[in-house]
Amino acid sequence: MRKFVYGSNTIEQSADVSIEDVKSAMAEFFPELENATYTIDEEGTVTFVVRAASKGATRKFVYGSNTIEQSADVSIEDVKSAMTEFFPELENATYTIDEDGTVTFVVRAASKGK
Repeated sequence: MRKFVYGSNTIEQSADVSIEDVKSAMAEFFPELENATYTIDEEGTVTFVVRAASKGATRKFVYGSNTIEQSADVSIEDVKSAMTEFFPELENATYTIDEDGTVTFVVRAASKGK
């Protein structure tokens, strides 16, 4: 697994997935990443770097060890749909919202063969 970092957002993805593919997918959440550069540290963590921009109210979205921060204007369903590109198991996931407004996605247990 390789970590991809943008600001306070961290996503873990297979090392087989190209940096450009991850950058492109993350640009759906963060359009400013389209022209971003990146660095790779000695542990293989990829950190995306963009020019400074203004930022409004945000909300955290959590799935396992992955946390992203997105504009509070973006719907939970839109974030879930976009995250499903990385994590197909989220398609039928539920979510909880804590007192801080953090959304945590929970994958339902499979019931194959019923």
